[in-house]
Amino acid sequence: MFPPPTKKTYCSICNNEVDTFDQKVALERHIVHKECFRCGICDVQLNQGSCSFDHILYRHYGPMWFCPAHKMLGSGENKREVKVVLKNIIDRGIPNGVDLLPEPGELPMHLFIYQAEANQGLNNHVIQAMIPFSTDTLNNFSNALTNLKEKLEHINEVIEPFAAADPELVLSNQQDHEILQNYKNSRDNNIHMQNILINGMNQIRNAVIAHLNQEEQQNQGVQGRGRGRGRGRGRGRGRGRIQDN
Repeated sequence: MFPPPTKKTYCSICNNEVDTFDQKVALERHIVHKECFRCGICDVQLNQGSCSFDHILYRHYGPMWFCPAHKMLGSGENKREVKVVLKNIIDRGIPNGVDLLPEPGELPMHLFIYQAEANQGLNNHVIQAMIPFSTDTLNNFSNALTNLKEKLEHINEVIEPFAAADPELVLSNQQDHEILQNYKNSRDNNIHMQNILINGMNQIRNAVIAHLNQEEQQNQGVQGRGRGRGRGRGRGRGRGRIQDN
């Protein structure tokens, strides 16, 4: 009798088959090639003890992991969401390309991280605890975005002359073809990264607007209750005086 066929396993990142003898990493429900297991921002090689899985971007772009220096860009293993209050984003809207990234030192010092914690009570309520970032974390986050902005701008400068050229007329050998292909791959990665950042900034912008609207409604409610109390007191005092006279 022939042995039953084995079920093929595919890498969650590159979608290629993972052979039995390939070096691989098992991460929860994902199997990935060891070579593919890299940070989604800086492309550094990861290991299981220091990586963070992004649950939010997973719904839009598939599995993605981050190194310790860049895990604040995603939701992280504890499903944390970074919500940055950037008024210039609300005022100007969401620009295209790398212009949406903050300049060095532009990140506000009142950046907060919201971590949802589930209670084990009868109704399984969810509590959101607001935890301020440390100064070091803010500086690391700002530096990471600044470095990424410079990297994307440099890639754009290098790619543009080649992207507009006709390969059949300009390129004369296989090496030039490989160089052009590398530039095109970099351009695709650049566009992909910009889409991720724009999506993330849209989420941040929507969260900020919702938060500001909620605060405005609460303030209006407090003012309304204050006016009602003032009118009630005034009427009561006025009636008392008429009766006394």
